[in-house]
Amino acid sequence: MWQTILNLLGTLLLLQPALADTNDQTNAPVNRGSFKDPAARLRPRFRYWLPDASVDPETVQENIKSAGAIGAGGVEFLPFYNYGGALEPQPVGGDWSKYGFGTAAYKKVFLAALKAHKEAGLAMDFALGPNQGQGVPADPNDEGLMWDLVSLC
Repeated sequence: MWQTILNLLGTLLLLQPALADTNDQTNAPVNRGSFKDPAARLRPRFRYWLPDASVDPETVQENIKSAGAIGAGGVEFLPFYNYGGALEPQPVGGDWSKYGFGTAAYKKVFLAALKAHKEAGLAMDFALGPNQGQGVPADPNDEGLMWDLVSLC
């Protein structure tokens, strides 16, 4: 009897890797790659701080592809629009009306980043928070902004 139970448990353990290769939300097959060459979504990613959309889209693409060439799985694209206002003066050349979050220039850079990830077979994350595009530019005391739960002061 114990031998039968042990054989059954052994069989279930052998099937476990096969069962783990499906997405538990959609039952879709998941390609994890191998230990030597893991899939992009399993490799470490770099955080890419985008100061604003005045940067050259081709440079952004080159940076992303370079990260992939050294083993990264992609980047977390972070539009870090935390300049100006109460924290510090706006940098020289900064123009929210032209290079702000959601402008045509921003869309061009964002699409360039998506294209670079697709061409290089990488995975792209995109951060959106109170100082990463959502709610800015705006007055810091605007009631419509997200609120930090812990003050940084």
